[in-house]
Amino acid sequence: MTSLRATIEADFLKAYRASEKQTVEVLRLLKAVLLNAEIEKRAKTGEREVSLTDEEAMAVVKRQVKGLEESLELYRQGKRDDLVSQTEGEVVIMKRYLPEELSEEAVRAAVRSAVDALGTPGPQDFGKVMGEAMKALKGKASGDVVSKVVKEFLHKE
Repeated sequence: MTSLRATIEADFLKAYRASEKQTVEVLRLLKAVLLNAEIEKRAKTGEREVSLTDEEAMAVVKRQVKGLEESLELYRQGKRDDLVSQTEGEVVIMKRYLPEELSEEAVRAAVRSAVDALGTPGPQDFGKVMGEAMKALKGKASGDVVSKVVKEFLHKE
């Protein structure tokens, strides 16, 4: 199984050869961000030969996607249609490297098991339930969706 970085590198070369300008730009940015994250990790550990795990690389890509999605909202509010379409394309390209997110129903099931594990939590236990649910759903669902479902569960009971 190839690493996420190797996949991005291979896709970058393929897009470069095919003259896919936007894909090349997005993947070049991703490569730079991943390299910076690797340098940061080296600085923290003090070792010379440290590379990112696929989970760490995926977290970096997720942060990039989240930032782009936040920018997208601002562009929509500012009625910058040119930037909206460009940014949407960038998000689509980056999301290729993330696992498919779970449906809201799957998130509900995980939150239900987190609620069951904690007994009968109330609204004041939001943080505990959220922590338990995010541990179970690590990387498979966005925090916004999990938060929404946890709030629904805690306010029903």
